Amino acid sequence: MIRYIYFFLFSISLFSQEVEISTQFFQEGTLYKELDSSLNRLTRPIGQFSESETCMVVDFLGRDNYKVKYKDQVGIVKVDDLEVNEEMMDLYYAHQNKERLKLIQAEDARKEKIYKTVNKEALEKQKQDSLARIIAHQKELAEALRIKKANEAYQAKQKALEGKRIKDSVDLKRLKDKVLEEKRSNDSISKNEFKQKEIEANKINKLTEADFDFQKELYKKQIKDSIIRSMAIQRALYKKRIKDSILKSINSSDDKMSSLSDPVENSAVLKEKERLKLERIKYKDSCSFVINDFDTFYNVQTIRTEAYVLSGDLTVELYRQGRKINVFFNSDEDLGCVSYFSHNRSSVKVTLESGRKIAFYHSWDMECGRFSFKGNLSKSQMSALKASPVQSITLKGTKGRFEITNVDYNNFFMDKLKCIE
Repeated sequence: MIRYIYFFLFSISLFSQEVEISTQFFQEGTLYKELDSSLNRLTRPIGQFSESETCMVVDFLGRDNYKVKYKDQVGIVKVDDLEVNEEMMDLYYAHQNKERLKLIQAEDARKEKIYKTVNKEALEKQKQDSLARIIAHQKELAEALRIKKANEAYQAKQKALEGKRIKDSVDLKRLKDKVLEEKRSNDSISKNEFKQKEIEANKINKLTEADFDFQKELYKKQIKDSIIRSMAIQRALYKKRIKDSILKSINSSDDKMSSLSDPVENSAVLKEKERLKLERIKYKDSCSFVINDFDTFYNVQTIRTEAYVLSGDLTVELYRQGRKINVFFNSDEDLGCVSYFSHNRSSVKVTLESGRKIAFYHSWDMECGRFSFKGNLSKSQMSALKASPVQSITLKGTKGRFEITNVDYNNFFMDKLKCIE
């Protein structure tokens, strides 16, 4: 509660003084003069900016719109055009608190107006209703007190009966022990023999229990080891099938050529080799889309590719809406949560065979249990990805990281980035 009050006071002070937060443009775009609040659209362009140029955030206007100082101009841009930092998030939360305070004040004024317009008769009725509720509440309290006393009397009676039952049980046990002692004294087995048999029986019982516990733990361990081995075998078989399929499609035509001597058969093998080559070219050059629509009202095209498998259970999708481009990385690896907060922001780092390293940072909702990542994709990153195959990919969540060093489809970005251009 105290922390919330501190943050509320900080929000008030943040809006009581001029704000200037330094950041950079994430991508090239347009600076606008005005904001159409009813449609949440920016109008009247006043200039252009480039990727990685510095600007100053001076205000947050709501609904992902920021006012910035750029060179000698003051204009408005969308949040996707900016590198978001922690100070900008504080500005966002301060704006939300200010809007919430306005709503509370408006609601209080509305209630006050309604209260003042209520006539005396209604106020008198409210008073009578309140008195009736008090009387009803007193009756409920009296009934609750009566029930409480009845329960206490019942509990006392049950306690007395339980005490008598315990006493009877003790007396009965004493009687049984006395009868057993008399029987033992009349037995032909001596006391020493009786004790020896009792000790041996206890040892057998302990041994049986220990053996049972050992067998139970051993059985659990065997089941767990079996599951782990099965999962490892299935994963290895899956990766092997992918590699074998690729090698088979590439080398099958050469194997057939070396085993045939007939010119007619050699001709058939050449045709088969050409067919496989065309299929590989077709897969490389083809684009499969989940979404490929054009909005005539906003004049915006939306494209989303299918999920392509890069390695194991790691899939990648490419997405474009207008000028904005994103990349999705999805995996069943449990690395905690995928976070967009600045203090523990999740990332994906792609290392290319050329030595270039490209980092993506999560810019979507929080997702826990599986790695579901969305990052922004700039033009400079696209140029680097199209120039070299992928060497490795590192996924980072809130509780760990996972590195993939053997990427099956390492030419993915070289082949498929053209699908969203």
